[in-house]
Amino acid sequence: MSGGLVIGLIAGYFYSAHRKTHVFDRRCFIDGNIHTISARVSGNVKAVLVTDNQRVKQGDILVTIDPADYRSKEAAARANLELQRATLRLAESERKRAQALYIRM
Repeated sequence: MSGGLVIGLIAGYFYSAHRKTHVFDRRCFIDGNIHTISARVSGNVKAVLVTDNQRVKQGDILVTIDPADYRSKEAAARANLELQRATLRLAESERKRAQALYIRM
């Protein structure tokens, strides 16, 4: 067999395999519903709980988000809250001290 014939047969095989899984026609339209889905919070996806083309209803859980980011943010917020409370206590004691000094004068 000549080299051109072998290359032609190989190319024909791959073209045939490609045509079995891919459709090309400029006149075709697909009718379907497109819905935008977004999360209420951002984060890294821990698990996807649905498969492709699975029907879902409103309220179904589609993915779970890794809670590690939110736990660290919560810990930082609690620490900041404690710092603000300590600052408030210090300011109150300073106010009382200044008030006592002002009354003595």
